[in-house]
Amino acid sequence: MRITDIVRQKKRSNRLSIFLDGEFAFGLDEETVFKHGLKIGLELDEDRIVQVLGDEQRKKAKDAAFHYLSFRPRTISEVRKKLREKDYEETIVQETIALLERLGLLDDRDFAARWIAERLRLKPRGRRLLFAELVKKGISREMAEEALSEIFENKDERTLAADLLRKRAARYCAGEPRQAFRKMHDFLVRKGFDFEVAREVAGEMVRERSMSMKAA
Repeated sequence: MRITDIVRQKKRSNRLSIFLDGEFAFGLDEETVFKHGLKIGLELDEDRIVQVLGDEQRKKAKDAAFHYLSFRPRTISEVRKKLREKDYEETIVQETIALLERLGLLDDRDFAARWIAERLRLKPRGRRLLFAELVKKGISREMAEEALSEIFENKDERTLAADLLRKRAARYCAGEPRQAFRKMHDFLVRKGFDFEVAREVAGEMVRERSMSMKAA
């Protein structure tokens, strides 16, 4: 088959329509055309066409991944899922993932550390909930646990829970002590703190409230 014409597409100027033996065959990104040296008069056999179309799919998968990553950092699992949703062949998906890792654009360990730090800064929560969020995003359980251990090595979860609870003190401290304790305890558990931490911190908050009331 011979390339009889190459026409730049009107709606997407970076794409070219390739005509073989007088008929439209397929559209390609201009980068793919340049890479393979395609020009009018060049003859292509089936193997060469398969190679060209394979590289075109790789280019499209790479561009799709770059676009997906442009909004915010992603995990390897999230990018893999997005590319599979677009029906790219599994080999191309894996090649794209490997490329992004080499470029430093995909790094689950770094993602986990940044995710934890950002959550603790903006929306404080307990270790248990942070672990569940990371696993849901495709971070392995082992890597999630390692990242949490590194972060909480210098961070006391009880202090974190107490600081969070003090911001809600006015809401939960009203009423009799037992009811206040239950509300604070349940709030901390919902925020991902384990039962022991929630019990200790809620109990301490109730005691502080009782002492301040007596002093008043």
